[in-house]
Formats: sequence, structure tokens, C-alpha cells
Amino acid sequence: MSAPTWDHSTPWVWTLWRAQIKKRLLLTVRYRVNFLGNLVSTYMTFAVLFFGGQAAVYAVGPAGNIGETLSGLVVGWFLYVTAMSAYNGLSRTIASESKRGTLEQLYMTPYGFGRVMSGIVITSVINSLLFGLIALSLALVTAQRPLS
Repeated sequence: MSAPTWDHSTPWVWTLWRAQIKKRLLLTVRYRVNFLGNLVSTYMTFAVLFFGGQAAVYAVGPAGNIGETLSGLVVGWFLYVTAMSAYNGLSRTIASESKRGTLEQLYMTPYGFGRVMSGIVITSVINSLLFGLIALSLALVTAQRPLS
């Protein structure tokens, strides 16, 4: 068996990112129950914060202008979900590659381990933003707030 060839006509960045995005999409489709479970648990966390905060404010008494606080809660929650997902992405990817037994193959690619990991990080950030946007849309519907 011959060694894999590197197509020099296509920049390595696009080839690598395309492969990483395709892999991420295939894993999301294949493990859609996990994806939906993560989305539901993330939404339930928001619902507890949102409805619990609303109930606490109304129980204390007149709150004045609570609208700005709720909008801040929605935006802050979106930033938190996106940041945590992006931050944990690389470590989860390395752990899952190790579990599957494919971590060693990443070292043997013609691109090198560092370039593959940078592609994984960028793909993870994009994936986190998309997941965060889905969660943000659910939060905006729940809070009945427009995105302004």
C-alpha cells in the first residue's frame, strides 16, 4: 500500500477544513440523539435560569424595568454556551479520537498533528457558534424578546 499523496493544487487549509466539517456533520447526524439531548439539556438550563429569575424578581416585589435584565440574561447565556462549547471542543475531540483509536492516525497525516488540531479547533468554534445560534433562537422565543 502506498503512502497517501498530498494534492498541492488545493491549499491544505481548505482540504483539511472541508474534511473536518464533513466529519463533524456526519457525527452530528449519526449521533443526533446526543445532539438533541445536549440541546434539550442546554435549553432546560436556560429555562430554569429564566423562569426562576422571573419568579424570584416578581416574588420580591416591584422590579422596575426588568426587561433589560432579561435581555442581558439571554445574551449572556448565549455567550456562555458558545464559549464553553468552543473551550471544551478540543479536549473532547482528543478524548474521543483516543477512545476510537484514531488519535495515532492524526499524527501520521501529511498535514502534521498541529495543522490537524488547528483545523479541529476552527471547526469546533464554527460548530459551537451554530449550536449557540440554535440555542439562542430557542431562548429568544422563550423570553419573547427580539434580537436587537
